[in-house]
Amino acid sequence: HVDNVLKLTGDPKKLLFVFDRGYISQDLVDFLEGRGVSYIFRCRSKFSVAIDSQETDDGLVILGDHEVRCVKVEIHSTNGTETETLVTNNRELTVDEMREHYWGRWKVETSYSTLKNHLEAANFSGTSWNSIQQDFYACAFIADMLMQFAAGSDIYIRAAREAKNNKYDYKTNLNLAVGVFTDAYVKIMCETNKAKRMRMMDSLMEEMERNPVPIRPNRSTPRPPHGARKVKFHHNQKSNV
Repeated sequence: HVDNVLKLTGDPKKLLFVFDRGYISQDLVDFLEGRGVSYIFRCRSKFSVAIDSQETDDGLVILGDHEVRCVKVEIHSTNGTETETLVTNNRELTVDEMREHYWGRWKVETSYSTLKNHLEAANFSGTSWNSIQQDFYACAFIADMLMQFAAGSDIYIRAAREAKNNKYDYKTNLNLAVGVFTDAYVKIMCETNKAKRMRMMDSLMEEMERNPVPIRPNRSTPRPPHGARKVKFHHNQKSNV
């Protein structure tokens, strides 16, 4: 993937790869250094004695054959404030910029959560190759359209609350929007009258704008202890899509 991105951009200095806690390894660091690209890793504990023993909040340590920068940042979680370590080879970014870049990837996680948990991407209605492909592409299409509608809904939500001086910005409640959208969108697509279809789309947008939720930055939920993996879906019957 890194090489493919390099082919598209042609300039490694323009790239910054951001990785979550489980990705850091000496081999991957060596690979990225060899490609000349910048990176930020969220570093798990006990990965490196040198990193764990670092006493300063922003300092340099030796990792294999490379000198890397380790920055300790505070994040807010349900358990209070926790300290996480970010590892990078970029020495120009400020601590706030590193925190912002890392948490920018959270939208990727929430998108996967929508696909897996709300739209049930892994819950196939059949076992044949055609059935699996059909379910997968239908889920991907609905997810894409859902996020398009949610982006439009977010604009109206921000405009409606612009003068209210709320502590937090607000966004569309995807938990509720998924159910509303999947019920309404099929009916909209089947409607042949253009004027009526537009009214139905406006009504859907208004419904999605209701019950917005606050955007609380730097939140984190602790991972549950590892246990036996349970079957996510017990029946080949989707509740949506």
